[in-house]
Amino acid sequence: MERLQIKSKKGFIGEFGVPNNDPRWNTVLDNFLFYLHFNYAGEKGMGNRLGALQYVVARSVTFLIPGCFLLLGRALDGKLWRVKTLGLVLLLISVPFGLIAPLLYLGASFGWLRFFIYPLIVAAGWGLYEVASSKHPKQAVGLIFVGLKGAAWGWRIAA
Repeated sequence: MERLQIKSKKGFIGEFGVPNNDPRWNTVLDNFLFYLHFNYAGEKGMGNRLGALQYVVARSVTFLIPGCFLLLGRALDGKLWRVKTLGLVLLLISVPFGLIAPLLYLGASFGWLRFFIYPLIVAAGWGLYEVASSKHPKQAVGLIFVGLKGAAWGWRIAA
């Protein structure tokens, strides 16, 4: 794998196996499977800020849709320029851009889906707060459902 990366080439591994009569080969197999499972994202942004950001944006954009609708709801309620809006934005972008992008830049392999889904969880939790504190709760519920539907639609297109 490193040889391909050094020469800027791409490769294909169609089949991989080890002899079953020597248990020392299990270490080789474990290392190979670990590399395939965890290193798929590290090369995308390693040492390249733009590459790391592109990777994070491409995987996060779908999950940020509900958060954008929450911001729209706050704007329609006249609460866009408040400290809580800043808190919402920071929560939405903290894991993908505050944790994952720097790790990808440093070459760590943390390009897993479970980290990019955090904005969706934040939006779902914050959405309940927005409904409870909104001047127009029905409008807030509608915006939240549209945002979640947009995320589901975006996920279906990306998959």
